[in-house]
This record gives sequence, structure tokens and C-alpha cells, in this order.
Amino acid sequence: MSEPTAESADKSQKLVDLCRDHGIPLTHQRRVIFESLVDRKDHPTADQIYDAVREQLPQISRMTVYRVLDLFVELGVISKVCHPGVAIRFDPTTEAHHHLICVRCAELFDLNTSETYEVNLPDTGELGFEVRDYAIQFRGVCKECLNNGSGNGNLRPRKQA
Repeated sequence: MSEPTAESADKSQKLVDLCRDHGIPLTHQRRVIFESLVDRKDHPTADQIYDAVREQLPQISRMTVYRVLDLFVELGVISKVCHPGVAIRFDPTTEAHHHLICVRCAELFDLNTSETYEVNLPDTGELGFEVRDYAIQFRGVCKECLNNGSGNGNLRPRKQA
């Protein structure tokens, strides 16, 4: 495992503080799971995290990893990224940002730009629904798929309303 960055050290301290505040023991397993995710940029699935954790904790169960990931989402130290037809992925970046999704290889990329943050939220009061957060997912074809020819196809941008 590589040397922790200042950002991952801050996130680790946030995890320690949140666990203490909620009376949740920060076990060795929880630390290893968190450390296997905190500096990743590839939005891994639970199974990818499980595989990485098993290198250090060969006896850990898949269910334990799933439960710990759900706990981390509940605590707000990671987030779930979902899009149809693809396994749920986990993102250690909890600050507001959006994603680019390749429709060919299903790769997910962070998009950190203020240009897309100015969104008028719909009035959902009549539906009895309270919007608390949002993220925008832009679908397209990534550079690698375009370069290897798998980006060809009939994907067309939607017309703006």
C-alpha cells in the first residue's frame, strides 16, 4: 500500500471522528477496507474492493465488506454511484461533483467543474418528495474507446429543450 496522501489522512481522521461520535468501533477490518478505497479514482465495485482487501485479510467475508461499505455510505465518508445496467460503484470523493460514463466500456470518470452546478431543482412538493442531493451523469464515449474504434455507433446527443 502506498504512503497516504494529506487528503486521505483527512478522510481517515473524519472516519475516526464519525465512528467515535456514533459509538461505532473502528475495527482493523474497517480500517483496511477504508484504506483500500480512499485514494482510488476508479470508482470500484464492492467485489473489486473485496478482492483488494483479501490481499491483506484473506479470511474476510464478502458480506463483511458489503456491510462495512454500507456503513461508510451511511456515515458519509464514501458515496454510492449508480447507473442502470452496471454494478453499484463506490466513490471516496464526497464533495459535490458529477460523472462521465462511457456507454461502451462502462468506465466512470469524475467531472469536477462548476459549469454544471447551476441546476434549477424541480418543485417536487406536490409529489411529497424532498430533493436533498443531485448529481449529473453525462453519457458518451471515453477517449480509449474512441481510440480503439469501439466508440463508433449511433449514440447521438439529445437536443436541448
